[in-house]
Amino acid sequence: MIEVSVNRFSSTVASSLSRSDSSNPAALLRLANQNALYYQAEPKKIGASAGLLRTFMYLGAMVASSATGSVFGNRANTTGLHGLAIFMVSISAALFILTLIDRSLKNAAAAQARD
Repeated sequence: MIEVSVNRFSSTVASSLSRSDSSNPAALLRLANQNALYYQAEPKKIGASAGLLRTFMYLGAMVASSATGSVFGNRANTTGLHGLAIFMVSISAALFILTLIDRSLKNAAAAQARD
């Protein structure tokens, strides 16, 4: 069993890692995202926040599989790999720009600084 100390959620992490998901590296990512959500969400909104997290994880998986299928087609090759890299860099740049221009993040940071 792997021991991970994550603030007040260490028992959740340890119990989750002792299950069959411990051999799956993606399980650690899911646990990190889930623990961040539990730490940051308001208690009244944890259910909705968890639902949105899972929804967007599924949406990301669908977009990733669609992109992989469209650039590779029936055969994996170097050209498809380069196309997938261009797609990923483009999406990452667009999301980065959206994050930079999102005014609600600035308002949240200012409110947190006041507290």
